[in-house]
Amino acid sequence: MRRWIVHIVIVFVPLLANAQLHSLSNQYVLNGMAINPAYAGTEEAFSATITYRNQWTGFEGAPKTITASLHTPLRNELIGLGLLVVNDQIGVNSETSILANYAYMIEVGDAKLSFGIGMGISFLDAGWDKLKSVDVQDLELTQEKISATNPNFSAGFYYYTDDFFLGLSAPFLFSYSYSGEDKDQLELKNDLSQYNVYLTSGYRFEMNNNFEFFPSALLKFNPGEAFQAELSGQFIYNEFLWAGLTYRSVDAFAFLLQLQATNQLRIAYSYDMGLKKTSRYYGGSHEVMLKYLFNFNARVVGPRRF
Repeated sequence: MRRWIVHIVIVFVPLLANAQLHSLSNQYVLNGMAINPAYAGTEEAFSATITYRNQWTGFEGAPKTITASLHTPLRNELIGLGLLVVNDQIGVNSETSILANYAYMIEVGDAKLSFGIGMGISFLDAGWDKLKSVDVQDLELTQEKISATNPNFSAGFYYYTDDFFLGLSAPFLFSYSYSGEDKDQLELKNDLSQYNVYLTSGYRFEMNNNFEFFPSALLKFNPGEAFQAELSGQFIYNEFLWAGLTYRSVDAFAFLLQLQATNQLRIAYSYDMGLKKTSRYYGGSHEVMLKYLFNFNARVVGPRRF
């Protein structure tokens, strides 16, 4: 029993330390709104995306994330509006963030440069009252549920052409920490040491008439954490089937699969395999994504291809 408690502490304490729960997604290319408000309106269509990530299957209390986003350009095509909803659950902690995104685009030759901000609200619940102890007299587990509701903000830019993209963003700038004598309060923090800054990029190379190669990268910078790199490579067959691998420097490999079912509907799946020693105590991570373009315009010249 003691060994299992030790493993639980090792795995979960780093995740709960600053009470900002949002996790990474393997689908950052297809659902750029999840990390960059400047992505709003860049697809030249009204776009809806939903992603579900079930991390470390078989491990009770492991992270689960649902991300839903809507975004569209306005009629002048230089302003984009978006709505992002993210729900994260880790153990007895749950955080839901709702952000409205605004992006303004300028034309740079054949490319566009988008600047975006996101403003919204985050709801965080720490359900300590749900924890169970083998000792009914354990006062440490008799605390009531702790809740907090606070504003949150995101910012970023996104440069893109038909085949290339480059983004820099800082999503969910505010974090939380436990305060009070009994650590029974959630305090809002605007702490630079807790900022997550993401640099993303990718380019599509044409190999022949049927195949293309699409390498991409996500680099995560946080002053209080280890640098993290996510490097991906996907082969694309006839704009229909995408398949590839991702290497995450901190802890995992991932297998990626995408299907362009119609001009409007894309389906994606990924499976992560942990690299740390603790991965033997839990299964892999599954992620499923559905993306739909409601007013797809086949006459658009040079549409986005990722």
